[in-house]
Amino acid sequence: MGATTDLRDRIFEVADTEGKGRAAYSLWLLIQHEGWEVARQNTSKTTWHRNLKVLRAAGLSDAEISHGRVVELRRKINECQQVDNWLQLAA
Repeated sequence: MGATTDLRDRIFEVADTEGKGRAAYSLWLLIQHEGWEVARQNTSKTTWHRNLKVLRAAGLSDAEISHGRVVELRRKINECQQVDNWLQLAA
């Protein structure tokens, strides 16, 4: 449930308006439930591309969108630390 909530929050953060956020999130749910092809066929061309733009801005890749699921392989930037020399990497 956490990944879905995080994604929803990211979509609403990057959308210009709340309505665009709701539309993009609704498209994401439709893709998850019905699949990419059915969602594409049931959405107008301009709406499809406008919502995909928001989904991509929220961090979804084309592969994640086409499969309708988020791949949890990414590391958050705050989990990394800067190193100044090669010796710090060995530690």
